[in-house]
Amino acid sequence: MIAGDQVRDQTFVHVGRCVATQEAACSAAGLRSEGSELLRLGETAIFHLAREPVVVRIGRGPAVLADATKEVAVASWLRDAGLPVTEPTSAKQPIVVHDRPVTFWKLIDDSGIKATVGDLAAHAKRP
Repeated sequence: MIAGDQVRDQTFVHVGRCVATQEAACSAAGLRSEGSELLRLGETAIFHLAREPVVVRIGRGPAVLADATKEVAVASWLRDAGLPVTEPTSAKQPIVVHDRPVTFWKLIDDSGIKATVGDLAAHAKRP
C-alpha cells in the first residue's frame, strides 16, 4: 500500500470498506444493519440503523481507539450525573472491527427544537 492509499483509507474514502465494517460490527453486536443510512463520512463514519433506534460510529483506525473509549466513558458519566446527553447503548464497547473502533449510540429523534446556551447552563448549575 502506498502512502496516499493509507491517507485515503484513514479518512474513509473507501465507502464500501466502512459499510462492510458497519455490517460486521452490527452483526457482532446483535444488531440488524439492513437498510442503514450513512449520515456522515469524514473524521468518523456515522450510520443510522433503519431497524434499530441506534447510531453506529466508526473511527478511522486503531490510533483513535483510546478516544472512542473515552467518549463512551464520558457520555456514561454525564448520563449517570443526570445530564441529558447522547447515550451509548448497553453493548460492551467500543469494539474493534477491521482495525477500526466502533461505538453504538441511542438514537435521539430530532424534535426540531434547538438547545440554547441557557439550556446547557441550567443543567450545569444543578446540584
